Amino acid sequence: MTENLEKQHIEYHISEITKAAKKLQSVILEKNQMPFEPKNGNEIKPLPVFELGQYSLLEFTQTITDAEIIWPETESTFLPAYIIKYSVDQNSSAKIVVTANENYCEARLLSAKELMHCHIIDNGLSTTKTLPEVNELLDSLALGVSLDNQTMVDQIAWWGASEFLIPEGWVPMLKKIYDDIRTKYPNHDALLHMAQLLRVPTGLIKFKLRLP
Repeated sequence: MTENLEKQHIEYHISEITKAAKKLQSVILEKNQMPFEPKNGNEIKPLPVFELGQYSLLEFTQTITDAEIIWPETESTFLPAYIIKYSVDQNSSAKIVVTANENYCEARLLSAKELMHCHIIDNGLSTTKTLPEVNELLDSLALGVSLDNQTMVDQIAWWGASEFLIPEGWVPMLKKIYDDIRTKYPNHDALLHMAQLLRVPTGLIKFKLRLP
């Protein structure tokens, strides 16, 4: 009974963060005049997370809270990224620290994940279980850091970041590009090419495109 309730709880929050991520995604796509359903590969570009000169997820988040991303020079040995939230006189703010920032693609994912916390109601609940889909995502992301013992909110934030960074409407075109590279250039690393195209880790490409 308890397991069923926990499963239903996670399912509900995954559904909610999926909706939230898609709404955020829609704003970013529209503001940057990026297509919801690209007709050719040239239309696909990385969704801005913190990049200057484009309307980014960070900039949008700053419309609802005082958010900033900090990039320390020394790399943490225990957390690749984390967020600290403040609330003073009913004014909220968020400081995001990304320590694993040497790899641009990973830094984008980590930043998106922490920014998602600004769009989630943090109820402080923890869990030792996840849905199979979330487990699969976390396994695919293997960033060289431990993703075990995540709180429920962390699991939801990872899911939201993955939904945000690769729009569902782009998947058919991404699969076509991937298949074309594999067919025309068999010696080329198609997975790496896709990751560089979207500036995300290869694990996220594998997960979203359902690659073996």
